[in-house]
Amino acid sequence: MLLDCVRSFQENCDINRYTIFIADTGSSTEEIDQIKKYIYGFDNVKLIEYDYYNFAKINNDVVKNHVSDDIDFLLFCNNDIKILNDVIHYIFRSNYLFSS
Repeated sequence: MLLDCVRSFQENCDINRYTIFIADTGSSTEEIDQIKKYIYGFDNVKLIEYDYYNFAKINNDVVKNHVSDDIDFLLFCNNDIKILNDVIHYIFRSNYLFSS
């Protein structure tokens, strides 16, 4: 599921407009190896491994310790979604329209 989610961003959104932070909370060693193999070479996909599960705490940790200050928007999503269009473009476009 996770790789389908990541792949849907890569297929539908401009790769220069986003960074994906994967907060893993308990995948098997085999699954982690598969994720690392898939994301190898993608500078905009980062894997962060946690040995516990606390949704809010992990999201806060990712933002505090891994997201740079130049990031304007955050989109939190679960691994069971697929992007069907360029949602990143629409987020930027909507922000531009509402801030003008």
